[in-house]
Amino acid sequence: MAREGSTQERAALLASLPQCRDWLLVDAVTARGPDWLEARWTVPEDFPAVRRTGADPPRLVPGSITLEHVVQAGELLVAQLRGPVRPDDGAHVLSRVRAARFTGMVRPGDALSTRATLTDQLGPAYDVRAEVRARGEVVARLRLAYTASAAIAAVTGAT
Repeated sequence: MAREGSTQERAALLASLPQCRDWLLVDAVTARGPDWLEARWTVPEDFPAVRRTGADPPRLVPGSITLEHVVQAGELLVAQLRGPVRPDDGAHVLSRVRAARFTGMVRPGDALSTRATLTDQLGPAYDVRAEVRARGEVVARLRLAYTASAAIAAVTGAT
């Protein structure tokens, strides 16, 4: 679902997120630090998860879609921290949403900017804090946990 960015950017994102090839909700990584990154995604106006008919209220992006964008940003951070997938560890996937607070609305056409920051690591397990902004305001804050899954790595061909 990435709309912006070059084919090379998309290929680079998919190299770190092979399980998201049909549902990529990150257009680009816009900044990086040693234990953080910022990811951008512009919600398409015609995004299929956001439908409106007739007299319905204004269209809003479901929180589950915003969550998936954050999950993918966190997976990109974990990929940055761990380097290439190691067969002994497997692919890193979301294992738990520790906390989620949605504080604003996301609409089609909004450009989401998400900063994911590592808060703790133990072996192949990572805790990540994320903040999502749209239109200059915070729309979500989350704490996520990622762990390795050899089963996911095998299915996606990441090992």
